[in-house]
Amino acid sequence: MKGIVMQQVFKFILVGALFGIFQSCSNIKVINQADIYSAQFLKQVDDIQHLYREGNRDLALKRLQGIPDSKISKAEQAKKYNLYGVMLFSKQELVPAIDFFKKAESLVDKDLYLKANIKLNLASSYFKQNKLKLTAQTLAGIEQDYLRDQEKKNFHRLLFTVSNQLEDYKTTVSSLIYLAKDVQSFKQFEDFKYKEILIGNFEKLAESERIYVLDDDADAEVVIAYLAKHEAMNRFYAGDRDAAQDVVSWLESKFVHLADVKTFIENYRFRIENYSKINSGAVGVIAPLSGKLAKYGQKVLSGVSTVIAKKKTGEDLNLYIKDNKNNVLVAKKQIQELVMKHHVSVIIGGLFPHLAKAEYLEARRLGVLYISLSPVYLARSKKNHLLIEVPGSVESQIAEVLRPEVLDKLGKKVAVLYPQSDDGYSYVNELWSMHNTEAIELTNVQSYKRGIKDYRSSVKSLLGLRYPRERREEFIIWDEIKNINKSNVRIVNVLPPVIDFDWVFSPSLPTEAIQILPTFNFYDAQNLKFIGGPSWINKKLQREKRNLDGEVFVIGNDTADVNQNFMKQYKQYNGVYPNLVDTLSYEGMLLVQSVLSGQNFDKRNELGKRVLNIQKLQGMTSSWKLEDGLWIKDMDLLRVRSNSFTKVDAQDL
Repeated sequence: MKGIVMQQVFKFILVGALFGIFQSCSNIKVINQADIYSAQFLKQVDDIQHLYREGNRDLALKRLQGIPDSKISKAEQAKKYNLYGVMLFSKQELVPAIDFFKKAESLVDKDLYLKANIKLNLASSYFKQNKLKLTAQTLAGIEQDYLRDQEKKNFHRLLFTVSNQLEDYKTTVSSLIYLAKDVQSFKQFEDFKYKEILIGNFEKLAESERIYVLDDDADAEVVIAYLAKHEAMNRFYAGDRDAAQDVVSWLESKFVHLADVKTFIENYRFRIENYSKINSGAVGVIAPLSGKLAKYGQKVLSGVSTVIAKKKTGEDLNLYIKDNKNNVLVAKKQIQELVMKHHVSVIIGGLFPHLAKAEYLEARRLGVLYISLSPVYLARSKKNHLLIEVPGSVESQIAEVLRPEVLDKLGKKVAVLYPQSDDGYSYVNELWSMHNTEAIELTNVQSYKRGIKDYRSSVKSLLGLRYPRERREEFIIWDEIKNINKSNVRIVNVLPPVIDFDWVFSPSLPTEAIQILPTFNFYDAQNLKFIGGPSWINKKLQREKRNLDGEVFVIGNDTADVNQNFMKQYKQYNGVYPNLVDTLSYEGMLLVQSVLSGQNFDKRNELGKRVLNIQKLQGMTSSWKLEDGLWIKDMDLLRVRSNSFTKVDAQDL
């Protein structure tokens, strides 16, 4: 890692480690402590700790220094030096803290609980120094049997963080399984904050290592069962149904008592029974065709019909059209009917993100290729090769802006301001995964609640203007400067912003961006670079650009790439020119033709193999390539000007 060590996601580890350190040396209840420490010494230590907890830290340190080594045993010296190290650690004096921890380690003997905690304190100190290998080596020497529950959690938080950075996949998986061991259901595990890191590292293990992990930990059965389910489905999607069945049989033999496992096995068997039923010429289209949004659903049909109208003889495709009524429950039932009754190979749907998410999850369960007209806001691990997102997935957008030639110009230090919503979490999860590979460095990550009107609090936090304790001295100096000569110092905020990033990424809506971006200038954060998602291709945001400071970019696709022949053809067939929805559905149907053209599947797994073997798909406005099991769209970086959105090459940034 470089710079700030996982500032947001793992910031609590350092706080938790410090808390654990203090706890571990303040309230250790070792069996027969009287056999190791004198009552007088324990009373002295208890009084010192009380002073420390009350905030009298200098006095506590002075009292601790006042205990002469000549009057206490070696065991008591070990306890004294460990506590001394903790106090110095809390003052960020890491080098002397480490010296005292080492001295304590050399003296401790019978108190095995203290010995384990001294090593944990040492490891935490090395971690704060960013000495990752030394941290890992120190953690490896700790006997976990002598750590209490909270201390073990601190141990595993630190261990998985370090192991993840060192790409020690097996250790990372093992520690995260421990941290998730108390989850009681698959749903709870879905909400586990480190699920994506666990899944990602699990997938990087060799097959033999994954099997070892599944068969090794009996204390976290829900987590193990979930990983086994994940392994089974990965093998299934890869076309190895026998290997998938082996995992499912093992899962049933070990965890059939779990309700989630029973449900999964029932769904899996249902899927197998219906899996071979497929009509390679059957295509489902699902959209809101009634109610207030029916006009958009009709545009979906117009785009699809335009492709069908120009198809070549012999390429007959049967369309099965369903109305989801803009309701996710209805949409799921319609997906089931399309697959079970009509045995469709492909479904085009997902006109809106909430529908796209629900429809895709059902389509994935049933093994059908789903072509979404909106981004599907799910974690990377929940997607597979049977999903193509026509507008470009979150993963596609991040891949575009993180191309090496782009980062060489923009810089690798990134701040993120995101909404607390499915789309916001999807972007942040993907960015964190890129941070973990050291492609970028996330220096600050802040969220805001969607629907608010005032974004100042979130922007202030991103700029370090919430008066954190570590900026206290700076605040005093700045306040003195302000008071000495108020007339010559422009003060919007009492502290200057901390701009420790090269650019800001915000997957906000255009209406939000119009309010968010000027707020940075209000707090004296000027001439910044902002990057947003495709929704920023918006006329109102474009008009507001003249009032915005700095540079603004959008990840999307250049509308100039839209084929003019398509425009004419669409106008000829439909009587009007196409808009965004028509264009997306038209391109989606082109992708369907690319996948199904000349194919005659007898079994559904043949469709899966066909999709995996294609590797690259060419659409009308862009192309998609299969990378790590996901379809990544080739996207563009556009500069926002007051009168245009202009495609930029890396060298022009």
